[in-house]
Amino acid sequence: MKGIILFSLIALTAQADFDKSICGPSDDRILSDDPKIARGSRTNEKVGCTITMIGRSCALTVGHCVDFIEKAQFDVPVSTANGPGTSKPQDTYYRDKDFLRYENNGEGKDWGVARYKKNRITGKYPGDVHGYYPINFTKVPQKGDILRITGYGVDENNPEISFSQQTNTGEMLGTGGW
Repeated sequence: MKGIILFSLIALTAQADFDKSICGPSDDRILSDDPKIARGSRTNEKVGCTITMIGRSCALTVGHCVDFIEKAQFDVPVSTANGPGTSKPQDTYYRDKDFLRYENNGEGKDWGVARYKKNRITGKYPGDVHGYYPINFTKVPQKGDILRITGYGVDENNPEISFSQQTNTGEMLGTGGW
C-alpha cells in the first residue's frame, strides 16, 4: 500500500497541471495533515508543488517543478482568506543544490528527487523530524487498487483553502488519457 501511495503522490499532485484532474466529476478532497508531505516553493514564495519525503534527507516531486523548488515547508497551517499559510522556521528546510535528479519528458517520465539540508535551527534532517515513506520498487499500482492522493493543490471549490494539504482516496480506473 505504501508503494501505491507514494506512486500516487508523485504522479498526480502537480499544482501546475490545471488541465488534468484526479478528482473525477466532483472534488471530494478533505483537509489533511500528513507530516511526511511538504509544500515546496522558491525561497521567497509560499506556494509551488507537493514534496513527499522518501528518506531522512531525500524527497520526491514532479520533474517539471524541480527547477524552482528551493525550500520545503512542513506542518503548513491551513490557508485562509488572507492567503496560504507558512510553516514555522523550524519546519522549513532548504534544498541541497548539489543533489538533484529528475526527468521531465511527459507522461510517466515526470519525476524529481532532491536532497534537503538540515534545518538551520534544529540541525535535523526533515525525514528525521517529519518521517518518510520507504520506496517500494516491486509493487506497481493496478486498475482497481485503492489509491490515496495527498498534496497542496489548487481548490477551485473552496479557494480559501487552496494550497492547504488535502487528501482523498479512490479506485485507480486506469492510466494515461491525459
